[in-house]
Amino acid sequence: MRKLLGRLCLFLLPVALYLALFVAFEPYNYFGLRAGATDTNQPIYRVRSYLQQPENVIFLGDSRMAHLDMELAGEILGTPCSNLAFGGASEQEMIDLFWFAAEENPNLERVYLEVSFYTMNRYYDKDRAGNIRTVAENPLAYMLNLSYNLEMLANLKNTLTGAAPVAGDTETATYTPADYQDEGGNPLPYRRQLIDYAATIYGVVTSGADMPADPAEAVAYMTDPANIELRQWEVNTEQLERLKEVAAWCKENGVELVFVAPPVEESITDCVLEPLGIGEEFAAVLDELRATGTPVLDYELGGGHGLREDQFFDGFHIDTVYGLPQYTATLLADANAALGGNG
Repeated sequence: MRKLLGRLCLFLLPVALYLALFVAFEPYNYFGLRAGATDTNQPIYRVRSYLQQPENVIFLGDSRMAHLDMELAGEILGTPCSNLAFGGASEQEMIDLFWFAAEENPNLERVYLEVSFYTMNRYYDKDRAGNIRTVAENPLAYMLNLSYNLEMLANLKNTLTGAAPVAGDTETATYTPADYQDEGGNPLPYRRQLIDYAATIYGVVTSGADMPADPAEAVAYMTDPANIELRQWEVNTEQLERLKEVAAWCKENGVELVFVAPPVEESITDCVLEPLGIGEEFAAVLDELRATGTPVLDYELGGGHGLREDQFFDGFHIDTVYGLPQYTATLLADANAALGGNG
């Protein structure tokens, strides 16, 4: 018997060592045992944090909402906030996480919920919220997840090689005249980075787009009204109805809800929304949400965010240093006014 136990211990030793490595270098400080940099923008981290400390004010959305500084938001609102937004989130995932948050916290007071032309596209269909919650609630599911194990090994490699770990997204830059010129020094209608990003978004909402490599030609291609036949964008009516259900539940339960259509840079409007006829159809979506009696902050089509071109890092994302604090203050002030000055 003693010999059998010895063999069993010897067999389990590599497993125990690997588990110890996993806990020491896992990417999201799931067990709260590790000091140092952690990527706090990931859904597993944010859902886990909410399970541990469900705040009464929450933010839901994709990367545009995820980048908001919750410390600054808490200072402005005078109360701690939870951010359940994450990069690439679909509208379905945002709504699923709303119901999760409402279930976990009966004292929920205010919700900022993103609605954008990008996430309301019927062809942008992702459904990961259930798996995220399972992993957040089940340590074994987390430890057996291949993706998280690969990230753990990457962290281990970075530590051994002295590479700096990734602690989150920082998108900031300053620009020179060269950023507004092509390779021949000719002026471009938009900053090159903005053109590249508009081309990326254009490719997502169209099928069969053959984007020219030259930036000026790419702008001409995207603004050609004949290419509307390539559009692959339709209103996701299923998620629109679910948003209305969220609005009805919040009204019935005394929870303040604000729908937020986040800002886009003018290049997205000119190269994507208008040529493909998306803006007009998405405006109708926002009108339906307003009809529920819920405030809608429309920075996507209606502007009003007060941001300059150089305060955008790309067509969707606001510069985290030079623009995001200003936008955060604007968003919270406008929401407070729309809700009647509460908060």
